[in-house]
Amino acid sequence: ASLPTHMFDPQYRLGEAYGIFFEHARYLAKIAQEHRQQAMPLLPYRQVLRRVRANQSLLNRVHALLKGGGA
Repeated sequence: ASLPTHMFDPQYRLGEAYGIFFEHARYLAKIAQEHRQQAMPLLPYRQVLRRVRANQSLLNRVHALLKGGGA
């Protein structure tokens, strides 16, 4: 879920940036294929909700601080 940030460097032409992006996508596809057969443990639904709420709370506090509104 990340992008190679150097592709946004103005020194690269648009075609070069797309080349970097697609190279990165090929790496991700290869990694996904290698891990496809491995079991992936899933979190219980309540734990997922707890994490979402905690992350949203943190984001809200950060946004308030950036706006100068305090915590």
